[in-house]
Amino acid sequence: MTPFSQSNQVVVYAFEKGYRILPNGDVLSPHNTKRKTVIRKGYVAFKLDMSENNKPCPQFPYWGAHYPDACCVDGKLYDLDRCDENGNLYEPIDDIPCPFCQTEEFIEVDPFGWVDHFCEEMEDDGDTITDSMEKLAKQKARQAYLEWIEKMKERYA
Repeated sequence: MTPFSQSNQVVVYAFEKGYRILPNGDVLSPHNTKRKTVIRKGYVAFKLDMSENNKPCPQFPYWGAHYPDACCVDGKLYDLDRCDENGNLYEPIDDIPCPFCQTEEFIEVDPFGWVDHFCEEMEDDGDTITDSMEKLAKQKARQAYLEWIEKMKERYA
């Protein structure tokens, strides 16, 4: 099988490796980046990454739904419920990095406000927040995010 084959084997291979076609016809790679497509002899063509290590970022609940409502496109989270009648996703309102392929950036953004949460816990105990306590809160938040990301991977990947 070559990546230029016009057989169904290549279509099955692409699907098994995580390539997806959106309702609007765009092709997403396993890392949820849009692939350039061209029409050749009546076929839609796009380049496959033939490496075996490609796994797509999973779709998962993020925007408040109990079902997968978030997906990664080019390392950014998109709301699957925010699209036009043709299935074209609207640009995100918030610039949230993908927790799976942009883990460090996601943790830095602290979208769930866990650093503040851990600081407030310390204040509730009667402590005045010092730099070292804030650093501890960031470490706790980091660990909480990593555990949350792992749970999302286990459940939705």
